[in-house]
Amino acid sequence: MENLFIPGTLKSPEIDFRSNGEFTIKGNSYPENSGEFYEPVIKWLVSFFPENTSVVNLGVELKYVNTSSIKSILNLIVQIRSSSNSNVKVAWMYELEDDDMLATGEDLQALCELQFEFIEKK
Repeated sequence: MENLFIPGTLKSPEIDFRSNGEFTIKGNSYPENSGEFYEPVIKWLVSFFPENTSVVNLGVELKYVNTSSIKSILNLIVQIRSSSNSNVKVAWMYELEDDDMLATGEDLQALCELQFEFIEKK
């Protein structure tokens, strides 16, 4: 299976999902249509999991995220959790004193029923 790489822009995050189970999302996430932006990522995940049983490590490092993107990211994390036959680890990285981004990660953790590791970046 090929890796999925979508370069980041001012409004959309970099998506780097590797076939070895190392997934990263970083940058800003407020595209015009977040459902449309994240659709190829979900499609990639649907084809990834039947072929893959490795541990999944998802690193999320967002500077800004809008409400519709939060919903799309939640759907993505739920897709990973429900499709994976192995351990899923989520590292939620946020800038020093960015309480809003920390709270967003905590909300997502509660909604998707996965334990996140919260990493404060300086």
